[in-house]
Amino acid sequence: MRPHSQFIASSRKTFYTSGDSVNPTIVVANLSDKTLHGLQVEFEPYTYPWIAPDPDEPPMWKHIVARSLSLGPGEQKAFHVEKAAVVQADKEPAGIYYSVVIRDTRKPDRIYDLAFALPAFTRPPNMPLPKQYPFLYLYWHLKDLPKSEAYRHFYPPEFVSDVIRFDTSHTMFAAGVPPQVSFSVTPPKEFPGGAQLRTRVLDTNGREFEQSNLTGPVAGQHTIALQARGPGLYTVVVSLEDAAGTRFAQNRLELAVNDLPKSILVFCAHQDDDTSHPGIIRAATENHIPIHFVYFTSGDTFA
Repeated sequence: MRPHSQFIASSRKTFYTSGDSVNPTIVVANLSDKTLHGLQVEFEPYTYPWIAPDPDEPPMWKHIVARSLSLGPGEQKAFHVEKAAVVQADKEPAGIYYSVVIRDTRKPDRIYDLAFALPAFTRPPNMPLPKQYPFLYLYWHLKDLPKSEAYRHFYPPEFVSDVIRFDTSHTMFAAGVPPQVSFSVTPPKEFPGGAQLRTRVLDTNGREFEQSNLTGPVAGQHTIALQARGPGLYTVVVSLEDAAGTRFAQNRLELAVNDLPKSILVFCAHQDDDTSHPGIIRAATENHIPIHFVYFTSGDTFA
């Protein structure tokens, strides 16, 4: 970050109704030992100004607080802005976020500083609910939350068994490498003699193309090696059956097979941007593939 400026943005109140004006107080300080010229101070919606807008995205409004500000070393200036914005809210309570950007008027792409004001909470008269979560949350309202069964880590009933339990620490494999699947078996109390474990492998359409019967003791830990496959999503089904085909227990596990590189290099703008690549990171970790991260900045700052 260019350590030349710092500002504090505050407002005279926190709670608004639609149509209210936002009147922030912005304090800009020069933290360097040199005089700064041509500073433009902007008040605008929550933004990351270095991210280019989409081609069809309408221009974002901004309130120019100062167009050509000069500050000497250690000097600061306060701006009390009247009607910098007008709150536009729906019929439900909402949180609206604003930011202040300081840029160089001679080189508009040069950003000196960026900070976010505290949110403006809007609440229509006699409408305290529903409360809105911050906009960075995946779901803004509780009513938007899908049923828990829609999440992948909530397995449907056919993927759950007290008798057959899979080891899910390795479920992503490289194409052309025989996947190994581990599971444990705790036989039920009413367990007849002569029953054995049967494994089947299904493709995404449910078509069975590989099966085998395991010999030896049923109880305990088991590891099976499957045939090498090309990229795709596969399902391993393990069942406990007797000679007549009566099924006492069953469980299944999904496996992903992909073309994986020998190493991976990920470039990230900030430390938390590596979370944008969970799939490839997990695949690399499970298959002992070296993965390196390059972080360009420390937080939302500029190199």
